[in-house]
Amino acid sequence: MARLALALLLLAATLASSVAQAQEKKADDAKKALADAQAAHKDAVGHAQDALRALKDFVKKTSSQEGARRTASAIQQGAAQVNAGALKDAEESFRGRLAAIADAKSDARKAAVEEADRAAQGVTDVGRRQARETRSIWSQMQKDKKDQAKALFEQAKRAAKATAKAAKALKRAARKAGVEESDFERAADENMDVASRMEDLAKDLQDEANDSIESFFGAVEGYVERHSDAVADEASRHREDMHQSIRSAERKARKEQAEKALQAKEEEATSAPSSKSMDSSSAQDGTSAPTEFLAAASPRPTIDRASAVGFVAVLMMVSTGFAFLISAVSPRRRALVRAAPPLLG
Repeated sequence: MARLALALLLLAATLASSVAQAQEKKADDAKKALADAQAAHKDAVGHAQDALRALKDFVKKTSSQEGARRTASAIQQGAAQVNAGALKDAEESFRGRLAAIADAKSDARKAAVEEADRAAQGVTDVGRRQARETRSIWSQMQKDKKDQAKALFEQAKRAAKATAKAAKALKRAARKAGVEESDFERAADENMDVASRMEDLAKDLQDEANDSIESFFGAVEGYVERHSDAVADEASRHREDMHQSIRSAERKARKEQAEKALQAKEEEATSAPSSKSMDSSSAQDGTSAPTEFLAAASPRPTIDRASAVGFVAVLMMVSTGFAFLISAVSPRRRALVRAAPPLLG
């Protein structure tokens, strides 16, 4: 009987010790869980604060209007870079089509001019596309900024919800750890309020960020629109210049062609008389006859008897007078010759 009582006492002591150890272990586990919950809540609060800080910094950067001009300049450079290759190809194509007008024959010149017009239109289209690209980049940048603000808000919102969840876990851990209910209830309420305020702040910051983005890119839009209009106007002016170049090239080609045609006619006209002259000389050499033959072949005029008697009488009168003149002059001339001194001494 005594042994049984002793055994029961030993068993009771063992059970008591086990229970005490289990309770102690449970208390230790509860304390550890509380510490882990406190650490997790602290980390959640810190993560939420970092997310909110990032959102605040984003709002601060977008609310400043100082970078609007620089942003617009970057957009303009980006649009020009995107279209640089296409613009270079279009201009080279136009120069080639313009040069082809001078080399084109008259029947192909119209087609060459039309091809040059199309090439000029290609250059203009690239310029106008660059203007549209500027606006497109501006719109895309604004959308990207709003997406970035939304992403930061979602991150802060998730962090705030994680803080609220960690606060609830801390409340349970405090209750299990045996913390006074009045103490952990007050702390739990404060933690839940902090988490709720964080989520509300994240939403307010998102709205502020969107307003700042719209304000900032509204200022950027002014620069972008003016630059886009300038690019489009320059494209139109350049188109007119190219068309003038095309018309000048066409007029020059027509003038050169006319000059060549005129020169060819002049050369042909110059060579034609020489040929005719040679033909005429050849004809004369081949068909001319001796004078005697022509004289013999020509019919002699016929005169009547009265005309012949008259013609003879006239000749006799002329001969008699001429002979008398000689007979009158000759003696005197002979005398003068005799009286003249000798020329050679």
